[in-house]
Amino acid sequence: MKPIAKSVDDVFGILHSPSITSRSIEDMDNAIRRRIDEAWAEEAERRIDAYDAGRISARPAEDIMRDLKL
Repeated sequence: MKPIAKSVDDVFGILHSPSITSRSIEDMDNAIRRRIDEAWAEEAERRIDAYDAGRISARPAEDIMRDLKL
């Protein structure tokens, strides 16, 4: 095999190895989780601001669970 062809095979072998794929999926999963966490944090802040401004009210969790029959 020519040296350049060997190098290409080595690169493709590395890129398609399970460890690279696993790390890529794990990195994507972590990025998605961070975005979800950020979105929930923003939503929590919006709800706190709305509560503080009197635009929404709060109910005890026990009442909600009873209404849902949980």
